Amino acid sequence: MLKRGRLYAASLAVLTSAGVAGIVFAQTTNEQGSKPGVVAVQVTVKSYDQWRPIFDRAKPLRDKAGITNSRVYRDTANQNEVLVWNETSDVAKAREEISGPEIGIAMQESGVVGPPRIHVLP
Repeated sequence: MLKRGRLYAASLAVLTSAGVAGIVFAQTTNEQGSKPGVVAVQVTVKSYDQWRPIFDRAKPLRDKAGITNSRVYRDTANQNEVLVWNETSDVAKAREEISGPEIGIAMQESGVVGPPRIHVLP
């Protein structure tokens, strides 16, 4: 079960229990000189069934943010707790676009409750 603000700790606990001794994050740059990484966004939605089609239609916004791959996960105890794991070619660009008005409007329309919890991982 995901707990708010505990994504890293939960992931580390799972990896530790699986026998992984430690994790090293290295900051790299791609050919364009930008820094790739992951932007994990946790949201609570009124209804997953309402949220998902709007999320799918927002792919052009993710493309504009440099998101190269998105995966959606749901909390087993509360199906309206959603984690979107976004791989990006440019963390700074993704962070800027996610904070922009277009994404905010899409979140409102899709029924996101409260502010998103955003985690940027190098």
